[in-house]
Amino acid sequence: DNRAKSGSNIYKGGSGNYVSVSGIVMLDAYLAEIEAGTTEQADYITVAFGTNTFKTDMGTNEDTSETYTSSVYGATKYFIEKIREKVPNAVLGFVLSPRQNWGNADAQKLRDVDGARAAIKTVCEEYGVPYIDMSTQSGITVDMLPDGIHISNAQSQKLYYHAMRRFMMGL
Repeated sequence: DNRAKSGSNIYKGGSGNYVSVSGIVMLDAYLAEIEAGTTEQADYITVAFGTNTFKTDMGTNEDTSETYTSSVYGATKYFIEKIREKVPNAVLGFVLSPRQNWGNADAQKLRDVDGARAAIKTVCEEYGVPYIDMSTQSGITVDMLPDGIHISNAQSQKLYYHAMRRFMMGL
């Protein structure tokens, strides 16, 4: 079951055209399907966000899961708390995106990939949730990404696949 939505953020707000496919919306839809009995509970759940995070929606580690509409920290806490509550037997893991370069100065001013990576890592460590850091554990570098952002060529996809495989085998 792949619910990945390109261009979205983990938090519900601030995602522009992608709010309807944000991580929180997709999680809530999944949990509603479980409650309705139309979807079985997953054995493994991996969550990967951070690339499209805006600096204005980073939040702080003081944020709670109730701030899921405007905070990477809050949304990450929401994910963990809801999955532990509603899908208690699932193995949960987060994937920190590799470092990226959005290129133009305007995009660089708006985006905070490193901040999102740090936020998700901090929450995972606080909640005892395993994660993989694709910048340090996959071998993917910014120079390997054709546009500086997307894992879209054979080299980066192969490295990502093998890193994910090792991560999944360890969960």
